[in-house]
Amino acid sequence: WTALEVLGHLLAFDRLFAERVRLMLAEDSPALPFPDPDDQVRAAAYNSQPVSDVLVAWLAARDDLIALFEGLDDTDWDRAGQHPDLIGHRNRLRQAVLGGPNSGDSGVQPVRVVAPVHLRTLHHQEEPIPVI
Repeated sequence: WTALEVLGHLLAFDRLFAERVRLMLAEDSPALPFPDPDDQVRAAAYNSQPVSDVLVAWLAARDDLIALFEGLDDTDWDRAGQHPDLIGHRNRLRQAVLGGPNSGDSGVQPVRVVAPVHLRTLHHQEEPIPVI
């Protein structure tokens, strides 16, 4: 993948994870979508898009995901969904995002939302983000 495709993948993943969270909040143990990342990158054709457009879209998607996480209560964090390849395994939101007990045996790596405060600071700074 190119650097722009990696950025696009982050955008697609944040949108996908927000969709999964909303499904887990709305339904009891829903089947969670797990699309193929390579197919997503190809379909989105990020390399034909301006870097600034993909970056702005990713920052907005990250803000949405962070706001979604900030609005969760303890009961919400214990909601779960079903990974399509791990029949019978409940993928709990708390473990999927933060890691913790039993997160490693699901075959799904924790998201560990990286530096949300720093991303918000970067996104809302006075000077524009330089685009190379």
